[in-house]
Amino acid sequence: MHDNHVGLYGWRDFSTFPSPIVHDYLGSGTHSTGIVVGRNGLGVAPGAKWMACKAFDRYGALFGSFLACLQFMACPTLIDGILPDCTKAPHVVYSSYLLGSGNDFYDDFLNLLHAANIIPVFPVGNYLPI
Repeated sequence: MHDNHVGLYGWRDFSTFPSPIVHDYLGSGTHSTGIVVGRNGLGVAPGAKWMACKAFDRYGALFGSFLACLQFMACPTLIDGILPDCTKAPHVVYSSYLLGSGNDFYDDFLNLLHAANIIPVFPVGNYLPI
């Protein structure tokens, strides 16, 4: 991926119809990445390097895909899932979706990210009905 500090470790697709190339059906991930990383002095963290994991396809997300992406962020692998290299894990994981209040199904995975010294960030107001 262009401008990606983790090179071949920067992309995984766990959606229903996996793709070997980055593809954002609805544009939400692209929009969110632009807000966070930005370019030319714009964005929350202009110039930051990014990596992506796709849990959603045009029909939504599967519970397993969401959890697989969190695991991938904690210890990235090549696109085909081989050669894990936890040293390529990001410092921050931004997820542009959030479950409604009171859902704790992903607490163990957030704890995994914390144990790996990765800061998970979620926006306020998004809702994902898994």
